[in-house]
Order: sequence, then structure tokens, then C-alpha cells
Amino acid sequence: MTVSRHRFIGVLSVGICGLAGCANNSLADLEIINYAMRERTVMIRVARSSDGEQVLDESFTLRPAESEGTNPAKTYDEVAGDGETVQIDVTVEDGPEGTHEFTDSMDTERMQVDIYSNTIEFSRIVA
Repeated sequence: MTVSRHRFIGVLSVGICGLAGCANNSLADLEIINYAMRERTVMIRVARSSDGEQVLDESFTLRPAESEGTNPAKTYDEVAGDGETVQIDVTVEDGPEGTHEFTDSMDTERMQVDIYSNTIEFSRIVA
């Protein structure tokens, strides 16, 4: 499996931040980063898998990630309770869409959603 430069930088940044003590002991449950070359409008819906109840339904505009490695990301805390599984649906206006299930099994774990021009990638990040 090939790791993209953007994903490597994102994971490396989280690791370095954790070693430097700038991370408290928990992460946001969900982080969305735009690696496309232009601003994107993103629609996100999160529903509990157990009963289908929607816990998040939002639309927002996200600037592109900077080439220097700073990422203007959108984050959400507690979209899933401990041990709870949710379905995350992400749609980019005039762009890609994707769906992924996430189980919040620990406070030092999050789901990262990377938006590219033609695809969306979901990654589990543990700090």
C-alpha cells in the first residue's frame, strides 16, 4: 500500500504533537481536511448504526490545505459515544462522496476524512 504525502504529513504531525505534549489525552472524533486545490462545500451526516438516529447533519465550506503542512480542518467532538458505531456520509458539492463506519473505541482515536479532487479517503488515527 502506498501512503500519500498528505496522509504521511498528517499522521506525522499528530505524532509529533503528541510527543511534544500539545495533545491532551483525547482527540476529536472526526476531522475533515480538504486536500483539493480549491475551496470545497462539504455536506456531512453522521447516524448511529444501532438505531439510525442522525447525530450530525451539517454543510460547510472548507479551504484547501496549505502547502506548508498547516491544515484548516473541520473537527467534531463526540459524534460517537464510547464503543458506539456510527455511519459517516460525506458529500462534496460537484465532487466525490463517501461512506464509512466508525466505532469510537478509545479517546485517543479519531476518524480522519481527507478530501481530494476525485476521491474521499477515511483513515483511523490513533495518538
